[in-house]
Amino acid sequence: MIIISGTVSLNSAGNETDENKIFRKNDHFICLDAKNSQCREFNNILVELPLVRNDYYTGKFINAAAGAYQLNKIPVLTPGDRIRVIADGYITFSKNAGYVKAEKPFYYASGVCWSTSTLGKLMDEANINFSRKYGLPLFVFNFGDRVPHNKPAKTYTTSNNGYGYAILRTGNHVQDYSFTVNPEIKNNIDLSDLRLRIVMTTSESNPEGYTGKSIGAYLVSNKEF
Repeated sequence: MIIISGTVSLNSAGNETDENKIFRKNDHFICLDAKNSQCREFNNILVELPLVRNDYYTGKFINAAAGAYQLNKIPVLTPGDRIRVIADGYITFSKNAGYVKAEKPFYYASGVCWSTSTLGKLMDEANINFSRKYGLPLFVFNFGDRVPHNKPAKTYTTSNNGYGYAILRTGNHVQDYSFTVNPEIKNNIDLSDLRLRIVMTTSESNPEGYTGKSIGAYLVSNKEF
């Protein structure tokens, strides 16, 4: 179990997001509407992908932060829930959501994959820990749910062996990032009431990141793993 303190999420203007203020002030956003009055919360699996200088380009962090902010709109999840971050409207690529055109030769919203690569690393590590403790993975994936980048990046060294996880929408072509909370968890009496929430974070003061920039994530759950 890990405890998070002082994590601040920023919007594209560099201001603390209203949504992150909710995450910091509301200590019971998993248990708030739970039927079990004895519900407890655990912060599980902290991951960070600090920016490496060679991967920097103008607009990368702005788009990654916009993606992280939008991913925080994913609701509390239970076993069997399936999420498609683009198809379900969590990642919109909208200018109103803060996405910008990155410097050439990169494209509009380039850098948003930093957020999904962080999410993918979080899920990969969560599956390792959850399997060790409970004997089955927390998240399951269908063929094509997650696709790596064509070439590795230093910033993604610890996410899918440097290839991270790509998302893309160009014209009629969409590469989504999708996942399912393992439905088999329902068959374990001790886990059938599992509830969890994905929390994405951004930082401009991470000592390991170029100019302090980093994208992070953790899981809040009523189960410890």
